[in-house]
Amino acid sequence: TVLSAPITFDNHYLFNSTASGFNNNRWRGIRRWQDGSEWWLQTHHQIDMLVPERTPLAAGTPYATTAGVWVGSHEHTHFVFRIIEQGGDYLLDPWILLGETFRQANP
Repeated sequence: TVLSAPITFDNHYLFNSTASGFNNNRWRGIRRWQDGSEWWLQTHHQIDMLVPERTPLAAGTPYATTAGVWVGSHEHTHFVFRIIEQGGDYLLDPWILLGETFRQANP
């Protein structure tokens, strides 16, 4: 499965990787907004990165193949959404966001 960036990220990188001795490849994209807030998207179980790390990543750009490292009995990918703003740190349920995105794309 190929993953594409849903928004433009200012920076992105693997924060855990099998090459560094971890049991999984875990990716993070960060978008910094003018008001100082940050949106973080993480995906876990990447196989290969398709673009160089530590660079901007445009919306729609395929960035990794996934669902293949340390997945157990079935291939899958984990998504984590995090917002940092106004002194707070908030984790959002990815299924609510993905479900709403699907409903808007398929009225």
